[in-house]
Amino acid sequence: MHAAALRSSTGYLTRAARILRLGLHLANGVFLAGVVYPRCSSERQHAMIQRWSKRLLAILNIKLHCYDLPRALPAKCLLVANHVSWLDIFAISAVFPATFVAKAEIRAWPFLGKLCERTGTIFIERGTSRGARRAQREIAQALHRGIRPVVVYPEGTTTLGGDLKPFRPALLQSAVDTAARIHPLALRYVDSQGERTEDAAWVGKATLLASIAAIVRQPEIVLELRFLAAWSGADHTRREIAARAQTVISRALGIECEPARAACQGAVWFQAARPGRHPRMAASAL
Repeated sequence: MHAAALRSSTGYLTRAARILRLGLHLANGVFLAGVVYPRCSSERQHAMIQRWSKRLLAILNIKLHCYDLPRALPAKCLLVANHVSWLDIFAISAVFPATFVAKAEIRAWPFLGKLCERTGTIFIERGTSRGARRAQREIAQALHRGIRPVVVYPEGTTTLGGDLKPFRPALLQSAVDTAARIHPLALRYVDSQGERTEDAAWVGKATLLASIAAIVRQPEIVLELRFLAAWSGADHTRREIAARAQTVISRALGIECEPARAACQGAVWFQAARPGRHPRMAASAL
């Protein structure tokens, strides 16, 4: 029998309890974001985002394992990450509260859309040059302010986690213009046995509710966050940044990525961390 068929799943009462707690937590988040958050200092806003995100992951029994976690990020920092799930945003926020760049359609998500909008997410209208230019300006402004790191997903979509889509360079121009630090971040979802799992992935035409239902069925999901070596955006073009980030992330995840390898042929920047390394900090308490 296939291994996936042998995996245990949560009981109906556990699933119902998780969904109920999640609903209450989301409603509380919308209230906090609309009433309390705007009146807080930057420091308190960061703490609020981090605490709320940790609680969300705990409700869904998502464990974080952070590899090579830096003590702090530079003031002007662009986190470049692969994208698997809607959980990615809250997992990163549980470690480093950040400003995220996301597709405009997220505004229509129940609860989560309001949360993202009220906490400073930069929305981009996909498929229009005007939308891309506006997003670039807003990213540059956020980097100049230096209050939080900015997170971009250059794939422009989610995957099952077993491969990478080509990294698009357009949104990386702001890092060149502001001389921001580029910090690649590799995300990998695994089960309790350490094997890659697609249970948290949100791809195609799957609805948010269907994704939540799939997640609450799992007894435990582990998300590995690998913080890779950073470099200055001032030293490269946006296409070079995209190719380099894709290469190091694919190596860290142990994924073959032909487009990145072809673009970066003959260039070796550093030895990426391997999935088998022990994490410097296993943040399972997050």
